[in-house]
Amino acid sequence: MLFMRQPPPGVQPLPRNEVFTSLEDQCRNWIEHEPGSLRCARGLGDLYARLDKLPESLKWLEFYISNSRPDPAILSLYQQIRSGTFHAPTR
Repeated sequence: MLFMRQPPPGVQPLPRNEVFTSLEDQCRNWIEHEPGSLRCARGLGDLYARLDKLPESLKWLEFYISNSRPDPAILSLYQQIRSGTFHAPTR
């Protein structure tokens, strides 16, 4: 998958929801084949938090936290979202 601000003429961008579906499918596939490698779940949790998609963020962060030894930064992000004190960066 390639992300572009301005696709060249004739290049049809994927609908936004399909992008996220694809990212999640790729992560699930990666985890299925490399069970000890969960960084994509961490990354999706962080990405969704930055996009203010907090339910999706929690889903992936909970999976990552429950199946790995999470770093303090991701634990802090998770706790902020759960407590309602997280505010996504403004664009």
